[in-house]
Amino acid sequence: MMTLIVPIDFTGISENAAVYAGNIAQQLKGRLILFHVYEKIPAGIDGTPLVNDPQARYEVRMVALEKLKNGLLGIFPDITVTCIAEMGDSLLESIETLFAKENATMIVMGVTDDNLAEQLLMGTNAINIVNSGNIPVLTVPTGVTYHGISDVVLAVDFGDEKHKLPFEHIREILELFNPKVHIVSVTENEPGSASEIEDKKAAITKALNGFETNFAFIHESNFVEAISKFSVNQKIDLIMMVPRKRSFFTSLFRSSNTEKLVHNTFIPVLALRD
Repeated sequence: MMTLIVPIDFTGISENAAVYAGNIAQQLKGRLILFHVYEKIPAGIDGTPLVNDPQARYEVRMVALEKLKNGLLGIFPDITVTCIAEMGDSLLESIETLFAKENATMIVMGVTDDNLAEQLLMGTNAINIVNSGNIPVLTVPTGVTYHGISDVVLAVDFGDEKHKLPFEHIREILELFNPKVHIVSVTENEPGSASEIEDKKAAITKALNGFETNFAFIHESNFVEAISKFSVNQKIDLIMMVPRKRSFFTSLFRSSNTEKLVHNTFIPVLALRD
């Protein structure tokens, strides 16, 4: 059974993502895991716990998760919803552990730029998980509603000779929805000779055998604007990208195209495993 993990922090952002994920689970007969990670018990300067009832802290969070679960079941009565709350130091580490344990399909997280406080919390966590490159993460902009996934953009860098697309992971997602796939390359310059481009197109077409595909080459310096404009014009339901794992210095001085796109589009973005 397909399993979607939805990190919950009880903001409207995460609850909107849960509804979006509920739609997918309903369509594909999958299940949701509502997952809340909360901080460990703080201690005073002498090491004495400031809160001495960890069970109460857990129960309060489980009550809130169950309330959200019941609301989702009121909309999607046929899906399975599980609630998990646990203490942890790192949402990323906790999610990666749960993802492996549950053999999950993807993480579904909400993002927005409307509320700075919420954005700093959920937005930063989403980007950290995306940049790990270890698990597929679907980011859902606030206000987006699910209308099915019929047309998908697969962003491809035709000029990148070092990395190979993880077609096994790409097909795993595409086979869930069987959409039309728009392979889009955005570059300032030609990504190779005509023969090289045709060879790459043939290789991708072969790797995506069984799916309806078309190619688009956009000569533009602004990747985010180009992908966003194409996606709006083509009524795209989902943008798929493969973020590259970055070094410490790279992450300090240069934001990835995936990160920029996640925060500047009204279309859900799925960051796949590298």
